[in-house]
Formats: sequence, C-alpha cells, structure tokens
Amino acid sequence: MAIEDAVLALGPDGAHGPFLETGAMVVCPDHPEIFIRVGDAEKERRAYELAYERLHTFPDDEIQAAKASMAASLKTTADRRCPVCDAVRREGLSK
Repeated sequence: MAIEDAVLALGPDGAHGPFLETGAMVVCPDHPEIFIRVGDAEKERRAYELAYERLHTFPDDEIQAAKASMAASLKTTADRRCPVCDAVRREGLSK
C-alpha cells in the first residue's frame, strides 16, 4: 500500500479527520477553509488513538507517515481563533 492510502484511511478529511472527530480541531463557521486547534491535549491524544485504530493493519512506516501528516496538519492550523475573523474584527474596529 502507498502512504497516501494510510492518510486516506484516516477518513474523508484525511489528516484532519481524527482531530475533527474528537473535537481537537474545529472548522471556522464563517471560513470553512480554516481549521482551528482548540488546545485540548486529551482530545488530541484521543485523535492519535483513533488514527491508530484505523491504521493498525498498515505497515509501520505508513502508520508513522500518516501520524506525521497529522502532526503537520495540527501545526499548521490556527490556534484557538480564526485569523481571518480576527482580521475582519480589527478592520471593523479601526474604521
């Protein structure tokens, strides 16, 4: 199997999927392209457990690659607030 298959096995949202399912990450209701990390370590831990449940039959290198994709997705999400919403609010306050 290819590493991409392991990421796809995480669910329809790929590397974001387990985080979304456990509530460790949410989508901004106004900007659906923005993923927001909620900052809950327990939910993040549960997301990795969920990923392992889905990937346990894959080879170890593919499991590690999928988990690395998850870690990268977590690092690239907004932290607790949507930056676009924040920018819009700042612009609205400065006018």
